[in-house]
Amino acid sequence: MMRNREQKERTWILPALLAVLLCGACNRKTLSIFFDVPPPPPTPTATPAPPETAAGGGAPGIGGAAWAPTPTPTPPAIEKTLAWSEARPQLPLDALGEVAWDTALREGVIRPRKDVGKPARDDDFLFGFDFFFPGPDPLFDAFFPHSVHTRWLACSSCHPAIFPVRGTRFSMADVAAGEYCGRCHGKVAFPLSSGCSKCHTKVPAFKSHTPRSKGVYGDIEFTAHDQTAPVPPAYFPHWLHRIRFRCSACHPDTFEMRKGANPIKMTEIQKGRYCGKCHNGSVAFAVAFDTCYRCHKPAQERE
Repeated sequence: MMRNREQKERTWILPALLAVLLCGACNRKTLSIFFDVPPPPPTPTATPAPPETAAGGGAPGIGGAAWAPTPTPTPPAIEKTLAWSEARPQLPLDALGEVAWDTALREGVIRPRKDVGKPARDDDFLFGFDFFFPGPDPLFDAFFPHSVHTRWLACSSCHPAIFPVRGTRFSMADVAAGEYCGRCHGKVAFPLSSGCSKCHTKVPAFKSHTPRSKGVYGDIEFTAHDQTAPVPPAYFPHWLHRIRFRCSACHPDTFEMRKGANPIKMTEIQKGRYCGKCHNGSVAFAVAFDTCYRCHKPAQERE
């Protein structure tokens, strides 16, 4: 009788243990009643994704954070003026009294764009290959800072059209005639008459001219080839464009860097070439009858 009872107990104990184990596999709390099992860890609370931003919202990025576009930098105050008499006091001057354009760029007085129709950026490419050209005497060795020029220009602005190969030989007579460095210096960059010490670093600095008080920094006067009415010549203020765009935005793709080399006609501008690349009503004011006066100005009305 006792043996039969033990056998019956064994028959239900084993299924009961199996049932407990099965329940415990799904429920750690039930399993802890019969065995020394630690309680389950607390259920993590899901962190809600941040709301989409008003500046553009967008698709969720890594980690569920909302993506927002990089804000466009605020244009500097100098871009609010169209008059040289108002712009000049805002620009830093060098020791010779000329506008220090590179200083203005470094200090953020101006934030000229590298590309037409795109905001200004701070990802300057600085090619630091600065070197000396040997002169006829060590006193006249000329220093050329690539690192300064690449703030304004693209490599293609000068190579190979102006400087074909490394080691190109030229003289001050060539520069004074408007070739090589003279394509810019004496026009849109510091004048040759006072900037000797900026290139020939062993030559003492001196002033030999009166600093330019008007916007004569490569400003160009030209008459349209296909004009049909007596209107004032078109006037191009380089300084006005320089505070908004770097040289590489226009040179050499839109304009060859040589005065008289670009046969600009109103018909070409209206097709979106030359000045029409920007003056289309999107980047700058459109070319139309009611905007003629902005370029075709009598000399006495220019600043």
